[in-house]
Amino acid sequence: MKRGLGATRGLSYGACARASRCVEEGGEGDGYGVASKGAKVRGRVSKLGFDREGYIQNSLVYMYSQGGFVGVTRQVFNEMTVRSVASWTFVLMA
Repeated sequence: MKRGLGATRGLSYGACARASRCVEEGGEGDGYGVASKGAKVRGRVSKLGFDREGYIQNSLVYMYSQGGFVGVTRQVFNEMTVRSVASWTFVLMA
């Protein structure tokens, strides 16, 4: 396991959970606030070199699917190195 992966995984899960709650509660009317936060998380994860980790990729796919961003969900899904049952489920949810 790469050093710092646990902290980055926690950051990704936390951001995805907040974005998902925001969509469920209707806090971001058009959802673009969620997409913006997602892009920031995705950029940071990539910069840290964890963008090929399955947990991180699944978290991003989940977050975008919950926001209703089908195109971005599909893009992240297509970039995944390994697709799991969870990742397929998240794409279908979008």
